[in-house]
Amino acid sequence: MKTWMLMASLALVVPVAGGADLAAADAGIEVTIESRVVVRKSEKRNWFPNVHRMANGNLLVTCQTAADETNPEGAELARHLLSLDNGRTWRELNVNAPSGASAITLRDGTFLRLWFYTLRAGHKWQTKVVRSLDNGLTYATEDSVPVSIEAVQEAAKQTGMAFDGGIVEMDDGELLATMYGYFQGDKKYRCVLVRSRDRGHSWRYVATIAYDATAPGEGLCEPAMIRTGGAGLLVAMRTGSMPGKTPMYSTRSADAGLTWSKPIPIADRGVEPDFARTEDNVLVCSYGRPNVYVMCSPDGEGRRWIANTPVYLGSSTCYTAMAAIGKDRILLVHDALGHKEPGDGRPYNYVFAVTLKVRRTTLPLDGT
Repeated sequence: MKTWMLMASLALVVPVAGGADLAAADAGIEVTIESRVVVRKSEKRNWFPNVHRMANGNLLVTCQTAADETNPEGAELARHLLSLDNGRTWRELNVNAPSGASAITLRDGTFLRLWFYTLRAGHKWQTKVVRSLDNGLTYATEDSVPVSIEAVQEAAKQTGMAFDGGIVEMDDGELLATMYGYFQGDKKYRCVLVRSRDRGHSWRYVATIAYDATAPGEGLCEPAMIRTGGAGLLVAMRTGSMPGKTPMYSTRSADAGLTWSKPIPIADRGVEPDFARTEDNVLVCSYGRPNVYVMCSPDGEGRRWIANTPVYLGSSTCYTAMAAIGKDRILLVHDALGHKEPGDGRPYNYVFAVTLKVRRTTLPLDGT
């Protein structure tokens, strides 16, 4: 296990058996940082990373070099980097394809990604779908993919609700994806579920996941979704970035997204959370701002969260993404903004890939 020292504005933390709120080992889960490697370094914008795993194990990271604003014309401002060795080394691809957080590797090996934006096309909405059939080496983009959803409140540049938070494939092949935005008359953000029964060539509204006009901060947005077995789904959602004032919430469905439970707070903060699950059925959730943390659910379903562990302390968007890369390994990507390397006074912006080892130290009460 490596020990990282405080360097300028960047603190890289390896917890031995503890975290922000609970002792990881005492709680039955131990989280350690095994390595942290540079995915991309730039003196210009280099932030909002995502990571996805291909069928053969290749790892794809995308990051943005555009401003943090509504920018549907900026697809070429995304960078694509591929690792063929479980995240140890990375090479940048010459790819001009839209990026987005909502992506999945289907059971047949196809990698599918949804563009973040939806755009108005007459009285309808549409998006773009990116596919790779060769484990992330090349990509094809399908434009003008219909998204059937009514009563959307239009935002800047004729954009509508945004795809965010991942895609799940159900046993019958149906794809479910999360979005957030506004319906007409909404005072705060709303999270909704859409589905595709044709492998992503069209999408249709299913249900509202969560909406509360009295919710703190911006309302319920930036959802992350994962299956919890059978027809079960779990969603975590942002409300803001003020610790103690804008908690991260979760909600769950037992009927493939038709109905959802009342959202409950699960952390005191959390922008753009993400989920990953180890082969040992430990569910990991990344969250933060300020700083980046992970917490773990030993039941694998997010009904109880323990082992809150700091991963990064420093200047960052604290947008994170994760992918399982082994029996008890999770790869987490995050950005670090304005970091100065020892001996070089110039500030750089980094995307890092952190390998976490998530290990059970005791069996949970349910025996999973």
